[in-house]
Amino acid sequence: MKVTRRVFVGAAAMVLASGGTLGMLPVSATAEPDAPPSIVEDFTYPGGDKIDGIRLIKGDGHILFIECDQPARSVEVWSFTQDTPFCFEIRGTKGYVSLELADAYGIRNYNDFPLSATVSVAGTEKAVQVPINDWVGVGPGANEGPAVLLEIQT
Repeated sequence: MKVTRRVFVGAAAMVLASGGTLGMLPVSATAEPDAPPSIVEDFTYPGGDKIDGIRLIKGDGHILFIECDQPARSVEVWSFTQDTPFCFEIRGTKGYVSLELADAYGIRNYNDFPLSATVSVAGTEKAVQVPINDWVGVGPGANEGPAVLLEIQT
């Protein structure tokens, strides 16, 4: 059809006259400026870099950092970085949180299910099993060098 062809040729002429090339329109020309942000979950721990002495990186929302005076305390992690433990609440029997806690030396499990942790000692990562309603030493607490706690999982 001649009408369609004329419209296409006219549009192409406008694009070329404005310095563009056919087929290479800017992507932002079609995006809405007020479009909402993506809702894809990346599991980043909200506010995880604002807590003194510990950096919470990612998690599935089932292991939460809490104040130790709360009755929901499920896990205590002891570190030479402060005089009191870092405490977590576990919601359910499955979960994980990745973190960085330097100078860790002990992990206490108050749950009726086993817990595992990943620590780095002298640059080597290793898994540590924390028995039901018990504690386990890591790093200096296990007669090893300084340890960095990297993950807690159930």
